[in-house]
Amino acid sequence: MMSKKWVFLACLGLFALSLTASAGVTDPNIISAAVAVNGTAPEPLVVVKSGLWQGALVFADRPDADHTTPLYFGDANDLGGLDYVRTTMDDKADADVQFHVTLDKPGTLYLIIDNRVGKGTTNDTTTPPVLGGTIMPWVSAMGFTQTDRAVNISTPATVYALSVTEPNTFVLGAQNDGTSRAMYVVAAAPAGWNLAPTMRVTPASKILEEPVNYFNIDSTLTDDGVPGTPPLSVVWTTTAQPAGSTVTFRPDNTSEDVTVEVTTLGSYTLKATVSDGEKSNTTTVQVTYRLPMFAADAYQQLTACNDSDKGPTSHYTTTVLHVRNYVSGTNTRRRVGFLKYDISDVKREGKVFVNCYLTWNFKAVTSSKHVYVYAINEAQDDFDLSASNAAWVNVPGIKNDWPRGSEITMDTLDLPDISPLLLSYIPAAKETWYSTPTSAALDEIMNSSSDNYITLMFISYDAQSSSFDIEPYSISDSTHIDPDSGLKGIIIKGQVRSPIWASRPAPAINTNAKVSMEQLSWVNPQPSETGATVTSDVYIGTTVPDPLLPNYGLTTLGTGISDAFVAIPAGTLQRNLTYYWVVDSHDSVRPDVTRGFVWSFTTNNNVPTVTMETSNQYLWLGKTGAPDSVIADLNATVEDDGLPQPYTLLWEKVSGPEGAAVVIDPNNVEDINLTLPAVGTYLFRLTADDGDLTASSTVQVVVGETACEAAKLKTDYTALAGDFDDDCDVDMDDLHVMAAHWLDCSSLASCF
Repeated sequence: MMSKKWVFLACLGLFALSLTASAGVTDPNIISAAVAVNGTAPEPLVVVKSGLWQGALVFADRPDADHTTPLYFGDANDLGGLDYVRTTMDDKADADVQFHVTLDKPGTLYLIIDNRVGKGTTNDTTTPPVLGGTIMPWVSAMGFTQTDRAVNISTPATVYALSVTEPNTFVLGAQNDGTSRAMYVVAAAPAGWNLAPTMRVTPASKILEEPVNYFNIDSTLTDDGVPGTPPLSVVWTTTAQPAGSTVTFRPDNTSEDVTVEVTTLGSYTLKATVSDGEKSNTTTVQVTYRLPMFAADAYQQLTACNDSDKGPTSHYTTTVLHVRNYVSGTNTRRRVGFLKYDISDVKREGKVFVNCYLTWNFKAVTSSKHVYVYAINEAQDDFDLSASNAAWVNVPGIKNDWPRGSEITMDTLDLPDISPLLLSYIPAAKETWYSTPTSAALDEIMNSSSDNYITLMFISYDAQSSSFDIEPYSISDSTHIDPDSGLKGIIIKGQVRSPIWASRPAPAINTNAKVSMEQLSWVNPQPSETGATVTSDVYIGTTVPDPLLPNYGLTTLGTGISDAFVAIPAGTLQRNLTYYWVVDSHDSVRPDVTRGFVWSFTTNNNVPTVTMETSNQYLWLGKTGAPDSVIADLNATVEDDGLPQPYTLLWEKVSGPEGAAVVIDPNNVEDINLTLPAVGTYLFRLTADDGDLTASSTVQVVVGETACEAAKLKTDYTALAGDFDDDCDVDMDDLHVMAAHWLDCSSLASCF
């Protein structure tokens, strides 16, 4: 029953009054006089009859707009229309001031106290004041009790009540707290005056994380028992909610205590209206239904250094992260930062990462330059950033032979080692927590990791200038901790959720693609339940998709596609353009379309890739038949996007034994057979040239006089135990050598 938690004013000692007072009292006049004693403010107190309304002047010594700080009631709330006393603001710090307030009839005396009172320098306005000690101890001593009512007297204030059984003059004490506080205000209501009921709810706000989409609200109603009939009623409604969402109140929306269930991610505002049949009051509950959050911090850190006076064979530090690219006098500062993360603890089975971003606190920022963030590709991200030899000359992501002290530019990047650009930012002021925008490309890196390790590279190739230094607090700093996660350093944050949209686009986000590409592909979300089916609509174009336009303002490649790919009609893609595409998903059980992410690729020219399929070789003369030569088979694979023209190939001999002529014919194919005429070390190079960009790879061939001599030329060659004649095998000849020298002795002393 709703009445089980009603708190009537009988609890305040007013039960007797409610028996004698006539319900429906409409004359609020009850305060007949108010006088300040021992106060420093020269203005007298003012009794305002029936005047407690929003916009009314609060204090007697803040009389009008000519005063420096006139204060007005921001909201009278439940006490609207009552008599009140304009007290004096300048007496708020007096330790001996008294207010003598006379009531000429039974009723209730109210104190309206600034919520900031008693809290030192803390300007907390959301919780009731802290009374006791030197701060208003007389309030509880006189029998005042805290109510659920509130009035705004410039900032939120809490209402305290004292029952009055007969006319009397009450001596109210000092507030004795003047630190940026407002003085308390006095009001009163005659017995039988109907105050609107109040409703206190717990919790007043709630954050739900998917998949838990419900919670309980516990409520307590307070009323003065006037007019008495009908009984109190409660109605729950929703005043704000995401489009298409549903809110359910159980057992129904007229219950004091309810279980609330929501259906869609987003923000909700719930309103409860309680009524005594004559007056009503409302309270709200703010609800956020969101995806579960995650946070991951780095466990390894490295600053690779290529300064003019330090590096590149030793790292600058593994304890801080610098991004530098400047000249100071004759010295250059060229530094790139790396962080490695283990994301195994934040992965969730069947979930994907979404809305990922970076956050950290800056220790030093001396220039507003861009910092660019890339991920090291998984094939290279096992690099140990904490290794003693970790340095510019071997770290992935940058060209390790970049000239010492040279300015960092985009050409410094080792593109095969890194992902497309994840994000860029201009550092904020130092000692400031900064968060980057979310990055769909970072989502993709997090979701595609199969080894649970992510290595990020921080670099700047903005034009060099003086004092270019960007340094976040390190992973070991114990004084700058993220207040939400408790982690340190540069933190990856975001959310996890069950995928209901298409993911893992091919081509990947922000990559280059061939104009001859024949299809787009992706990974469909799992159906919502057994028997459900997923289909897709795909749109593509060269303008940024506009969700307000039909089909995003793009060209439709297909609708109702049951596969996870769609063909691109020949001639659709043109050179040197950026293409945007969207895959919308439909689940046959869900009523609404799940809009996809905006993915993009460009048809700019890619660097060709040259891969040697044969590793370094060790051969010997006569191996392939002819006694004075050997044939080496060299195989390679070349890939390119066909831009700006089909690539050409060139095999060359880079080095070899003096006078050893090698005929390379043909020299413009991937796989070749070469006749090598002499003992020695040969180095061959294959270069691919697409008319704009080139790439090359080398292979080494070592030729020995015999198979044994070729084996000895290997860097990892180890002689066999017992091979006394050094001919690469152990046989009777070795036994003969051992026997011939069986008792030989080379010691300076006797061997026996």
